[in-house]
Parts: sequence; C-alpha cells; structure tokens
Amino acid sequence: MTSNLPGAGPRPDPSPAFGPDSPALLAGVRFLRSFDGLEPSPEILAAIREGRTSGVTLFRARNVESAAQLRQLCAALQAARPAGDPPLVIGIDQEGGQLQALPEEATGWPGDLALGAAGSTDLARRAGRAIADEVAAVGGTLDFAPVCDVLQRASATPMGTRPFGDDPAAAAALAAAVTTGIQEAGIAATLKHFPGHGSAVGDSHFGLPVVHHSLDQLHAMELPPFRAGIAAGALTVMPGHLGVPALTGGKVVAATVSRAILEDLLRGELGFEGVTISDALDMKGAASAGGLTETVVAVAEAGMDMLLLNHPTVTEEEAFEALRAAIAAGRLDPPRLAVARDPDNKQH
Repeated sequence: MTSNLPGAGPRPDPSPAFGPDSPALLAGVRFLRSFDGLEPSPEILAAIREGRTSGVTLFRARNVESAAQLRQLCAALQAARPAGDPPLVIGIDQEGGQLQALPEEATGWPGDLALGAAGSTDLARRAGRAIADEVAAVGGTLDFAPVCDVLQRASATPMGTRPFGDDPAAAAALAAAVTTGIQEAGIAATLKHFPGHGSAVGDSHFGLPVVHHSLDQLHAMELPPFRAGIAAGALTVMPGHLGVPALTGGKVVAATVSRAILEDLLRGELGFEGVTISDALDMKGAASAGGLTETVVAVAEAGMDMLLLNHPTVTEEEAFEALRAAIAAGRLDPPRLAVARDPDNKQH
C-alpha cells in the first residue's frame, strides 16, 4: 500500500480479519482517530497495531502540553505500528492566529489575514514553510492549512482572521504560496473548507451553513483559491460542512455527503487527484445524514477518502464498525475503496 500523504495507511495485518481486502482494513484505513491524554491511550495503540486507523488528529486541549511531550507522544504513536508499516498520518491544526494546536513554545503566528494585508507571496511561502517546520519538529505529518475561504460580509464574524482576505485572486496566490511552503517542509498541506465557506451564513460548528451563490458567483468568488492550491500540488483537500444548493440541484446537502461536490466538481472539473479529508465529524453541520454511524457511511459513500473523528473511544469504535459493516454489505464501490487505500490510483 502506497500513498501521497506523509505517513498514510497501515500495512494489512496478516490475520484473516485484516487481510489486504478485508472490510476491517478497508474501514480502518479511512479513519483519522482521536484520543484523550498526553500519552497514547491503550485503545489508540490497539487501533494502530490492528490496522483500525490510518492515523490520528492531535488537539491542543486533549493532547498537547509541551514541545518535548508532543515529540514523545508522536514517537510513541509511530512506534505502535507493526514492523514495516509506513508512518502514521498525524494531523495537527496549525493555521496560526485563532487556531494554533502546537504548544506555547511554538511561534505565535498571526492569522492569514495578516499575510493578506502584507500581500507578499514570498512572505506567505516562507511563513508556510516555517509553520510546517515546527509541525515536523514535533512529529506531525499533516497540517490542516491553509484556509482557502474568501472573506465576505456573511462570514466575517465566524471566520475572523483565518482567511487571507476578500479578494479571490489575492487569496488564490497566497493559498498557493502557503501550500508550497508547507509542503517544502515535507508536511502535507490541506486546502479548506471546500468549496468555500466565505459566503456561508452561519457556523458549521453549530449547524449547516448555506452558500446561496450562483454557479457563476462560486467560480468567481469561492473556487479560485482551491484551484490555485490544487495547481500548487496540495496533497489534501478538506470539504466543509456547508450546503451549496447551486451545486446540488437546488437541495441543501452538506458538501461532505455530496458526490456532485466531492466527485463531479473537485475531482472531475478541478482535477484534484489527492486525498480528501472530512472536517471533524463531531461538528453539528456534519449531522445532516443522522447520527455518527449513519454519517460516516454517507460521507464515505459520497467519495470522501478519510474521515476525521473527534469523539470518545467507544463512539469511534461504533463508527468503525458501521463502516466495516457497510463495506462488507457492498455499499461502497471498489474504485473508491481503492483510492482510499492508494491515492496514486487514478480511478475517480
């Protein structure tokens, strides 16, 4: 099993339950799990050893105390892999500004709005590289940045200083530069929140925001930073929990469960060939398909490659079992499963 992602995907366990094409392995490789503690929990270590996850997301409130502690934590997680496995994906939400998951010793970066004010793509590239160097120094392999949402009046309060600004062309140039800088450090960059949260009314942490733009407005305002980031070689894209009726036949459907958005637009029209990672599935905007067990199946059926969990261990196990059962029942088509196992596979 190979991957474009630094640290993606555990090798199949030799036991029959986790054979190369077993529903258990094909479910496990889709998940980024979470856990509580400054050291790995026994449950997350077991999930790593048994191929029930491709990696973890580390959260400042749940897992981070100091740089030394974080380095030891990441090393312990990697050490749990069976011999010969590729590294785990270890995702960290280090945007700068409002979202800084690294400990206090790390650089206190301003939000991307400051880069937008400076207007320098060279500065943006160097900032992206410096941020990613610190992510790499503690053992991370994936940074959930840059934010590609274009700031607009509707999003000014919930988005704060996270976007580069309100000019789509300028935001596109800066998003491409930050993406380049992050990946120069050997860290995977993540373009978020596709197809653009800037004109969405509301906060996806508390409900499902809706983008009411027309197709022409979407192409002019929301999509340029994503196009530029994809052209710059971004390895991952994070679709957001937001409805875009212009892309879904007039219906309000979360992008995370829409094949029209994940497949037709992102992969077909924009030509993205990397890995898609859902926004955190504990957010209220993710619940349009029902509870978590229904949601993980719906998100995977729509074509999402990896599912980001931020839940208690027992709930994450229930999500794993729901997806395993759906795969065993033939609800996910083999080409999408093949892409999840091997993003180099071009069957989209």
